[in-house]
Amino acid sequence: MFLIDDLTFLVFCQYEFGMTQQEAGLLFCISALCLFAYGLTISGYIIDKCGVKFSLVLGLILLTIAKFLLTWIESYAHLMFLMCTISPFGISIIFPALVLAVKKLSHDGPMRTLAFNLFYAAMVLGAMMGGPIVDFIRRDVGKTQFEYLHTNVETGHIEKRYIEISAWRAIAFFGFIMCAILLILMCTYKSSVEERFEDRVID
Repeated sequence: MFLIDDLTFLVFCQYEFGMTQQEAGLLFCISALCLFAYGLTISGYIIDKCGVKFSLVLGLILLTIAKFLLTWIESYAHLMFLMCTISPFGISIIFPALVLAVKKLSHDGPMRTLAFNLFYAAMVLGAMMGGPIVDFIRRDVGKTQFEYLHTNVETGHIEKRYIEISAWRAIAFFGFIMCAILLILMCTYKSSVEERFEDRVID
């Protein structure tokens, strides 16, 4: 999910907002710095105080909102606000919380080692799939059209209207769907399960 953003962000800014490569690169750099700043300050505190479930739900809510808005925004100012606040803040919570989740849901020893190996293997697998998914959406899906009903104020009739979004915005919308699915799954997570994996103190 994160790699898909990295693969398309610069091109998204160039095609959708008419930015130069230098401007898009600068915005990407500023967004990365914001991500780093949030991670060093408030994100760690939230994860420590609120635990895995609340942190991941919060991070996914922020990222879901960011992906949805990224699909529709037209203003450069809105893009700047989104990429310097909601999006990096959400990501700065999600990744450390996932690492903490692996630790809390595995016993110390070989099992935890295996759990982290599987976690990072899944990240590598996602990196391998990111490129083909982007290519599929850009080349085969192309422009996406949404149909909706609109009441004409002058005639009073209900008419069909269409919204067309580019392949680059369709990729952002795909990210929104992925985040929404993960958010729904995360809401079913029971924090009490973590108690089974707590290290027992032996007197």
